[in-house]
Amino acid sequence: AAPRAAVNAPMILPETLAALQPYVGLVETLGRLYTQLHRGPMHHFDLTYSGALADLDTRPLRAALIKGLLDAVSEERINLVNAAIVARQRGIEIAEHQAPTEAGPYASLVTLHTRHEGEEATLAGTIIWNAQRIVHVDGFATDFEPRGHILFCRNIDKPGMIGRVGVILGDAQVNINHMDVGPLTASGGPSGEALMILNVGRQVPAAAIERIRATEAIAGVTAVEL
Repeated sequence: AAPRAAVNAPMILPETLAALQPYVGLVETLGRLYTQLHRGPMHHFDLTYSGALADLDTRPLRAALIKGLLDAVSEERINLVNAAIVARQRGIEIAEHQAPTEAGPYASLVTLHTRHEGEEATLAGTIIWNAQRIVHVDGFATDFEPRGHILFCRNIDKPGMIGRVGVILGDAQVNINHMDVGPLTASGGPSGEALMILNVGRQVPAAAIERIRATEAIAGVTAVEL
């Protein structure tokens, strides 16, 4: 059971909850996306709120991140009251940062960043027309809706790569519903690489993933389900 002191946590105003609601889902998605793209240990995360979001009480977003990170490994119901306890039990630390004037072209932006044994991971998302959009993945500028079956392909940035992957998916009877090719951002990802993101109609068969992985100029393939 949660400690008795937890029931005395300050209430969050209804209007604040209403403003945060779309971002609660977004931050949970960032957590779920992170654990599928990066399957190593989870320890310390930086969660940065930029733009108008930075002026709100963001405690529900912290809880949403913990829920998303642990979605695949815990059946415990995570909420505003027990989120900090669950995170501590799992050895997860989250540092929150506010940047009210640094959301770029977006009204609000949420950025998740972590570093482990010299490796860094960064995901950033926003809400556009009430829909979640992921606008940054590990050094690549992106623009896709995080839902359903998604295939992430890192490849050498050269002509013809989209066609090669498309042929393999077509042979496997997998429809491509949306495609986004992420160029490197100013902060930089791997030199000479691009990130191909494909929202597909169903789970991609393992044999097709192996064919893509074995294709010349493909540097990595990860299948995600959200």
